Amino acid sequence: IDGLPKWAVILVLSGWKDEVAYQEEDLKDAASKLGLKLQKMEDAERKILEELKQPQGMLNLARYRGAYNPLQFYIPVDKVHAVLKVIHEVSSMYKYPAEDLALFLMPVYIGTYYFEVGFFRDPHDATETNRVRELYYEAARRLVAAGGFIDRPYGDLAEIVFSRCGIYREVMKKVKEMLDPNSIM
Repeated sequence: IDGLPKWAVILVLSGWKDEVAYQEEDLKDAASKLGLKLQKMEDAERKILEELKQPQGMLNLARYRGAYNPLQFYIPVDKVHAVLKVIHEVSSMYKYPAEDLALFLMPVYIGTYYFEVGFFRDPHDATETNRVRELYYEAARRLVAAGGFIDRPYGDLAEIVFSRCGIYREVMKKVKEMLDPNSIM
């Protein structure tokens, strides 16, 4: 979203007018103690609701270099640092620029985060596309080993996930057999 710095934490305060005022004051105090800068976004409510109704973020991400390979998974809170370390190690190993990493972290349940790491690439550069593909699958293998759970494993990701989660594989096979007995999907 235009006007945001490279890294941002977006907080949505809600409640009665008085409640929001107290929340804002508490937030200002906490930010001051941590040396953080608070910034109100112009028209933030509309922009966020627009993105939730019809997400454009992924399209905008692909426009950066022409293509974007997102790796989406869930992790326990206590694995965040380990996962970040894995991402930076693998990126460094494949000489992928840290400034081109797209990272998204969102709490979804108590103790669990949805995490997305994206790797930008030029789809017209076969060497770069191949390097990012190798990086992507190496990152997936290591992230699963570090405690990440990929809930929508397709293609080569399926083998990475299923090789570590036998029960999950068996349950998915049974569900597939029930929903698609003729294997047309």
